[in-house]
Amino acid sequence: PNTAPLAPAASAPANDAGGPLPQIDGYDIVAPIGRGGMGVVYEGLQRATGARVAIKFMLTPPGAVESLRRRFEREVDLIARLQHPYIVR
Repeated sequence: PNTAPLAPAASAPANDAGGPLPQIDGYDIVAPIGRGGMGVVYEGLQRATGARVAIKFMLTPPGAVESLRRRFEREVDLIARLQHPYIVR
């Protein structure tokens, strides 16, 4: 089971159509691993700890729709509280 911690979500557009990978300070983005209605999830490596992480980027540009940003942040908060061996933290 993959129990890699979920890195803090970043509010930046993501490009998973063969373009350059997004960047986030402190992490190396490896590859896209999933896409949903709200964002794109990438496999990443946290430089400070060497931990494999999942990093989710919103598809909507930051500030474009406040309600979507709040929903995304609520998802991050809820996921951070889950503790199960088959759910990414």
